[in-house]
Amino acid sequence: MAKKYTLDELEEIDQQFKELVEMKTQYYILVDKQLSTRKAIANILKNNGIEVDFILEASDAYETTSKIENGEKEYFVFTELKLPDIDGFKLIERIRKKFPDVSVKFIIVTSDASKQNFVKSTKMGAIGFIKKPFSPDEMVENLKKIGILDGGN
Repeated sequence: MAKKYTLDELEEIDQQFKELVEMKTQYYILVDKQLSTRKAIANILKNNGIEVDFILEASDAYETTSKIENGEKEYFVFTELKLPDIDGFKLIERIRKKFPDVSVKFIIVTSDASKQNFVKSTKMGAIGFIKKPFSPDEMVENLKKIGILDGGN
């Protein structure tokens, strides 16, 4: 026999369902051949309220594309331009081609912060461009400006 619910129980179930449907999970993928850079960015995100379960790491482009899935997820990909297998620009192209219906936003974090690379990354739709090395305060300020952390413009 089916369980009978009270009106309050049904309203609570309905509210939980609505919250689940509205929730769009955000994942942060940190792509850099240097473990120390990935850990530094991960720590900054964690220290500013990003849940650890949603921070993924990759050391190259192949590993990055294996972490992205179709569906209602939103991805923020922090990528170096100099990767072991392909450059960061080709990674952006590959992800956009392979996952055209997935929300993926790119943040370039690079030691090769030339004006040419800044312009190219902007034209390719990157929402941020951060020069390495960076201090935690610089990273937080940049992430606030682009809306990843609270307190931006």
